[in-house]
Amino acid sequence: MTVITIVQLESAINRARDQHPPIDCVLHWSVKMLAEVYSQMIYQKASTLELDNLPNSIRDEVFLWIPGDVEPFVAGTSQACSYRTGDPGFDSCEACQ
Repeated sequence: MTVITIVQLESAINRARDQHPPIDCVLHWSVKMLAEVYSQMIYQKASTLELDNLPNSIRDEVFLWIPGDVEPFVAGTSQACSYRTGDPGFDSCEACQ
């Protein structure tokens, strides 16, 4: 079972948005796909997401934008954030404090 945190998904969205900024206020399809999953997590008040439950296209998109040096969250470990030191937002990340 592969699980990521909402913080990791948020980081993936930010990376995708940085690579594909909105054009005429329209999000790139990749950012939209990730944002839809993120919004569902917010609605369900979920802090983690089992990627095995997602369609392959969405799961592949999430893995595309999660940094390569970040392992998916494993329940019972201390890892809860995909920010790396120096990333924008690292200083304000609640999980890193």
